[in-house]
Amino acid sequence: MMVAVILLIIGCVKEEQKTPILSTSAITNITQQSAVSGGNVTSAGASEIIERGICWSTNPSPTINDKQNIDIGKTTGSFIGKIYELKQNTTYYVRAYATNSNGITYGQEVTFTTSDKPTDFDGNIYDTVKIGAQVWFKQNLKTIHYANGDPIENVQVDSIWNKITTGAYKSCSQISDYSTIYGHLYNYFAVADPRKICPDGWHVSTNDDWTTLTNFAGGDYSAGGKLKERDTLHWKSPNTGATDEYGFSALPGGAGCSRLNVLGMFWSPTYKVQTPDLITYRLTSYVENRLITSWTSKNDGLSVRCIKD
Repeated sequence: MMVAVILLIIGCVKEEQKTPILSTSAITNITQQSAVSGGNVTSAGASEIIERGICWSTNPSPTINDKQNIDIGKTTGSFIGKIYELKQNTTYYVRAYATNSNGITYGQEVTFTTSDKPTDFDGNIYDTVKIGAQVWFKQNLKTIHYANGDPIENVQVDSIWNKITTGAYKSCSQISDYSTIYGHLYNYFAVADPRKICPDGWHVSTNDDWTTLTNFAGGDYSAGGKLKERDTLHWKSPNTGATDEYGFSALPGGAGCSRLNVLGMFWSPTYKVQTPDLITYRLTSYVENRLITSWTSKNDGLSVRCIKD
């Protein structure tokens, strides 16, 4: 009798370990259209892992027949993956899974709700404003990571900043609460990087985007005033013509950690055919209504406003 019980226990253990054993990771980096999760395969089971990944759905108990991310390795241990093509302000159900030749195992189910506002990789949440047919961030960008999670280099030394040919940002940490109010300043290489610095579904506002906005706001000679934040809390007096008519609330973040409170300078990246080393930006000042188009070096550090795709 005792031998039969032992054999039964051994048989159950073997049966339980034929397929992989894993858990589902907590959800992080939740935005309007994406999130990050993963899992931890603690045992491959009775054969090698063939596939592992995460699957998700708006219904409970998602399976591999639902949306999934499968290209996440074939080994035991922890893994992470992106949950993508989501709808804003929507609840999703997620499970990690792993398969071997004996079958598939799912981790425990976790749930999350996407943001109703755009959120960058660092979790910074942005208000938006619709102006004409366009939807803009109401704040300057302040992320320190590309949209895929890779860090953007923080370069504070001018001698390095002026020569670097890869993406970088300045924190302007010598000014208290600078990034909280004005966001960060980015060079052109960060703005143009294919990994993108705006959240999914958004992009760095282009020259054409700014031209559309300028025309809607009455043209070059009035758009600056209509887009600037009112009063002199952040702008230097007299902040000429500032009405913030559409709620865009342009701020004077300056350039390269200088000219703060005096100039608002925003990348609108397009290069001049004749001089491709110069890139377009938009400028508005504390002493005039105009929104000026000009060109600057790729190594300049300017503010970024994202616009909806």
